[in-house]
Order: sequence, then C-alpha cells, then structure tokens
Amino acid sequence: MALGLGARARVTLDLATLLLTIITLFIAAGGGIGGGAVFIVCYVFVGGFTPAQAVALSNITILGGSLANFIANSSRRHPMLDRPLIDWDLILVMEPTTMLGALLGGYLNKLFPVWLTSCLLAARSAAAAAGSQAAAAAAAAAGNGSSSSSSVAFGGIHWTPRNSLLYPALCSTAGVVAGLFGVGGGIVKGPLMLELGVCPEVAAATSATMIAFTAGSAAVVYVNFGGVVHDYALALLAVGFVITLLGQLVTIRLVKALGRRSVIIFMMGGLMVLASGAAGYQSVVSVAAALHDPRGMWAWGSVCKHH
Repeated sequence: MALGLGARARVTLDLATLLLTIITLFIAAGGGIGGGAVFIVCYVFVGGFTPAQAVALSNITILGGSLANFIANSSRRHPMLDRPLIDWDLILVMEPTTMLGALLGGYLNKLFPVWLTSCLLAARSAAAAAGSQAAAAAAAAAGNGSSSSSSVAFGGIHWTPRNSLLYPALCSTAGVVAGLFGVGGGIVKGPLMLELGVCPEVAAATSATMIAFTAGSAAVVYVNFGGVVHDYALALLAVGFVITLLGQLVTIRLVKALGRRSVIIFMMGGLMVLASGAAGYQSVVSVAAALHDPRGMWAWGSVCKHH
C-alpha cells in the first residue's frame, strides 16, 4: 500500500481501484479469463500496492471470480451436445499439471526480480493476445461465429497418445504463468482450447472452472509467504465473486440475443489485448526503475521466511 497518504486520498485511490477492478471483471466474466495482468497494473499504479502484494491480490480477485463462474456454469448444458457445458474430461487431463505448475510459479514469483517478472508477463500476454485474435478471426470467417454453426466446427478433441501428453505439458506452463504472475492461467488455456476446436462457450466455462483450482493453489503459496493484505483480499474476493456472477448473466443473455458465439471469443481477445498493453506498460516502468539502481537489478528474493 502507498504510504504517507491522507485518509481522503487513500479512499479516492481505493474507489478508483475498485472501479477499474469491476470493469475488468465484467469483461473477463464472459471470456473465461481471469484478467490478472490488468489487475496487477491497476493495484500497483492506482492502488499503490507493492508488486508482490499486487500479484497476491490479483490472484485472490481471480479466485473469487472463478468461484462465481463455476456456480453460473455448473448447471448449463452444451449448446450442441447432450452433456454439461463444463468439459470435465478436459479438466482431468489439463488441471493436475496446471496446479503443480502454479505451486512452482508461486515460489518463482518470490525469487525473481520485479522487472524480470514484468517483462516475462508482457511477452506472454502479447503472445496470448495474438493467439486469441487469430482464433476470433477464424471464428468470424467460419460463419461469423453464429450459434447455428455445426457441431463439426466445434467438435470434441480427438485424443491420441501424443496430445494426451502434449496438452498437459503445455498446461503445466499455464500453471507456472498463473503462480508467477498472479493470473488465472486462462491466458494460456483459453486460446489453446479455441485453437483445438473447442466450442467457445465450453472453452470459456471449462477455462473458468480450471482457474478456480489454479488460483486456489497459488493462493496457498502467497498466504504461506505472508504476502496477502488480508482486509483488501477479503474485499476483492467478494467483489470478484459478485461482479463475475453479474457479468456471466449479462453475457449469457447477450449471446442468446445476438445468436453469436463469437461474442465470447471477441471478449476473450479484447481482454487479452488490454492485458498485453497493461503488462507492457508495467514492464517498461519496472525496467526503468531497475536501471536507476543497477546494483539491485539482479537482487533475487528468498523463499525462506527468516531471510
């Protein structure tokens, strides 16, 4: 938290942070992505938190939103097939390695210099944004993402011995990204599922459900390190839950009214672009600060509490 601020200035910053958090959560709700890269920038440059605190608070916010997503999606059905909207087979394949990666990422977050973490997040966000925009363009080309698209366009994944090993391995990197950067992991798995041909609604719902497990795993690490500002964390957990639930309801009605699944894809892509820009800005500021103190540029952290 920023120090030396009067009560009125502190309240103003808190309200601005809350407003930006609500807007990001509302957009993220429909796309099944946590929005962590945007939260971190908001919490650091508007809320006045340290980067370590911002990462932990971003993760807690995402956890609240992912729980709301799970409640909203658990009773919904697949738009084309007679099965639940959440693809539990995909979760069983992808999520165990993601959770392991999230634990590792949480420790790496404690070790890496701030500027290095920021640059890595910016690079990953840019790559994810490019992938999601490509998926959105492909959906638009294949019938403009209409809800009447055939099941062939968004069929199930054909599992082979190769991709049964490849996809979980890729998801382990999503876990590392989640734990290291305080994001939910949807920044990797959401676009991945779209590229694999998973129906947009299924991709968003399944990604959001996996984020709950991933964010929970990373939160355990942050709490263990004492990096969580508890009063703000409880407030943001509640805000994440309520606003995401409202965003889900609005997105469902919007898709039904327009009759286009591409709404979800473009929401996902739009948030990716926003996250990429926010992460890029944070990386520039972090590198500039590190260059002013070259001796501390490669100052690594410690996972030991007594250090």
